[in-house]
Amino acid sequence: MHILHLTPYYAPDYAFGGVPRVVQGMAEGAVKRGHTVTVLTSHLPTHAETIHTVDETSLNGVHVIRVPHAFPALRGRFNLSTSFGISSPLRRVLPQVDLIHTHEFRTVENILLSNALRQCPKPVVLSPHGTLGYATGRSLLKQGWDQVFSRPIASHIHLALALTAVEQGEIQHLWLRLGCEPIDVPVIPNGVNLGDFATSPNLEAFRERYHLLPHHQVVLFMGRLHPRKGVDVLAQAIHSWANDEVRLLIVGPDEGLRPRLEELAQQDPRIILCGYLSGDDRLAAYRAADVLVLPAVGEGLSMAVLEAMANGLPVLISEGCNLPEVVEANAGRVVSIGVGEIRGALVEMLGDSALLAQLAENALSLVKKRFTWEHISHELEQHYQQLLHPDQGTNLTR
Repeated sequence: MHILHLTPYYAPDYAFGGVPRVVQGMAEGAVKRGHTVTVLTSHLPTHAETIHTVDETSLNGVHVIRVPHAFPALRGRFNLSTSFGISSPLRRVLPQVDLIHTHEFRTVENILLSNALRQCPKPVVLSPHGTLGYATGRSLLKQGWDQVFSRPIASHIHLALALTAVEQGEIQHLWLRLGCEPIDVPVIPNGVNLGDFATSPNLEAFRERYHLLPHHQVVLFMGRLHPRKGVDVLAQAIHSWANDEVRLLIVGPDEGLRPRLEELAQQDPRIILCGYLSGDDRLAAYRAADVLVLPAVGEGLSMAVLEAMANGLPVLISEGCNLPEVVEANAGRVVSIGVGEIRGALVEMLGDSALLAQLAENALSLVKKRFTWEHISHELEQHYQQLLHPDQGTNLTR
């Protein structure tokens, strides 16, 4: 099978959220199962101002085609892709592939894809990655987009993959509102590669850099500094907690909240802003922490939460993270977003070392059972095969 992934972002463009990691997991997982995979995406924003041509490389067995941005500043500042030049390589590649897996919904890439499919029809799979709902931000822009572009895009999609039951309902509701024929919407979560966390980072150097002493209890936030992620509420919860041993590490690129968080950090040295971390530093942050906290709203399925649990880290998340499995597996706590609720859960978790150890063990076990790319790649393959061969059932071989 030859699979084409169409995505605004791809590895190593990790600073723009979890989508690049997810698409990389899907693509490399399919390669390991013996399939041919092409990724059509855009240049990294850091390179976009100097690279003006299409670039083709191989990355871990995946054929990656990158096109330049028409307006690089929009990508770097507003996370908006302007890869208008994608049409030519798309039309060149389409006849060679068996199906297209497109990522996110309201994108320039999908407008160009719907145009190309009129000349070369192919089965299309969509992964919205938690971006469909208006509550996740840019609601007016999304409504305007839906009125103009969404129905033609949706009409070319044969299968949509939801991360959660909540997103499954959002997809079905949007298709109904657009007046499109209903499509199958199975729930397939994100995953992680446990081997990515097998190395041992220089934890001593990391702790020394951020003045973390052995007796400190480290709370970790990993994500974009955006109001939707709830990091400001978490910081207020720590600030209101009279606990000299607690430290809050805030890891992630700024998307509007850093000035406010810096003001709070100046008042409270227990709040530490680390900026965006990658590689061994990112891994060291997980290893240095006692609990990861993500009080987000409208989350798809957080890669940071999955990565934390893959590192044996208990999690404290909001209901908006859409991960009831955390409660079912006793891998952490799920609370309403509020200063008191977050502080109370942290008091319980960090105040009981035996409880914390049990939550950590359960978190790692949950990831191994449900959220590895090894398992998820097999599920994806079955849905791909069913789409290509609907009369042969799902138990198909390559």
